Amino acid sequence: MEGRRSGGSRRDCGPGRGALCPSRHLCGACPIQRDDRRACSGLWADRRAGHGTWPHPGSADRYRTAGIPARTGRLPHDRFWRAGRLDPDPAPARDLGRVAGCKGACMGATLEIRDLTLRFGGVTALDRLRLSLAPGTVLGLAGPNGSGKSSLINVLTGHYRGEGSILLDSEQIDHLAAPERVRLGMTRTFQAPRTYRRMSVLENLDAACHAFRPLLRNRSVRRCETKEMHAQLERFGLGHLAHALPDQLTPVEQRLLELARAHVTGARLLLLDEPAAGTTEAEAHHLRQVMAEHVLPGRTAILIEHRLDFLRALCSELVVLQAGRMLAQGAPDDVFAKAEVRETLMGEPVHA
Repeated sequence: MEGRRSGGSRRDCGPGRGALCPSRHLCGACPIQRDDRRACSGLWADRRAGHGTWPHPGSADRYRTAGIPARTGRLPHDRFWRAGRLDPDPAPARDLGRVAGCKGACMGATLEIRDLTLRFGGVTALDRLRLSLAPGTVLGLAGPNGSGKSSLINVLTGHYRGEGSILLDSEQIDHLAAPERVRLGMTRTFQAPRTYRRMSVLENLDAACHAFRPLLRNRSVRRCETKEMHAQLERFGLGHLAHALPDQLTPVEQRLLELARAHVTGARLLLLDEPAAGTTEAEAHHLRQVMAEHVLPGRTAILIEHRLDFLRALCSELVVLQAGRMLAQGAPDDVFAKAEVRETLMGEPVHA
C-alpha cells in the first residue's frame, strides 16, 4: 500500500524512491539488500493487516526471500521489530538447552596453544608456552604468584594480545575480540567475583544468557526461561536468594553465583581463576562438590587454584608454571611427586 499511515509521517517500505521503512531508513539507504525490500514491505503489511500471530503463514515466501529464519521471527535490522507488538513463534523454547547448561548435552571443546608468549615491557609473563587439551579435559594450573597463570587466561579470553597461536576446535581465534570468543563457547570466572551490583541474583544469572538468546521471545518462552533460571539457582543452593542483591551475599555465595553464571551459558571451555579463593575449608569442600556435579562434567576446563587438594580432586591433568615457563606436566599425583614441583609450590627445599 502506498500513501501515508494514519497518525504518522512514515510511508511503507517499497520500491518507490524516497519512501521510509519502519526503521526510518530511506529505501535507497535501507540496510536490507535491494532484493529484500519487497519482503520488508510485505512483512510490515502483514503486521498492519492485524494478523493475531507472528509469523503469518502467508509470509513464508517473503521470509525465504529476505533470508530470515522462519521459525525465529528475527530480521536483519532489529529496530524494525522492536517498534511493533510482535508475538514470535514459541519454537525458540527448544533452544533453552544453553540455559540448562551442558549436563549430558554438550561436548567440551578442543584447545591448542602454540608458542604463546606475552611480554610487559622487559618482563616476560609467558614464554613460548605450548598446551593441548582434548574435549572433556580438566587441566589444573598451579604455580607461585607471578608465574603467568592469570595472564594465560587473560590471553585466552582476548584481554591481552600475545604472540603465538590459539586454536579452539581447530579454528584460530587469537585475532578475535573477547565477545566473539564468548560466542564460540568460551567463558571465564575471576579471582574477585564480578557481578552487577544493582541487579538481583536472578537478573545476574539471566544476563549471562543474553548473548545466546533470540532477540524476540514470546511470553511462554520467557516464563520457561525464568523457571529454568530458578531451577539453576536451586541446584547451586541460591534459590532462596533469587531476589537478593549480590552485596547481600556471603563470599562463598558470590562464588557460587559466578559458577552458576558460567554454567548457564552452556560454554564448552571454562576458564576458572581461583574459584575457591578466600573461602574456608568447609566452603571450599562445598564448592568442589558443586563443580564436580554441575559445572565441570562434559566440558573442557582450565582451573587455577592454590589449594592442592582441590586440583588433585577435580583435575585429570596438571601443569605447573614458573616464571611463565612450564615446569612440569602430567597426572596430578605424578606431578606432585616431583621434588622440583614440591619445592616450587611448598616454598621450601625437599631433600632426598
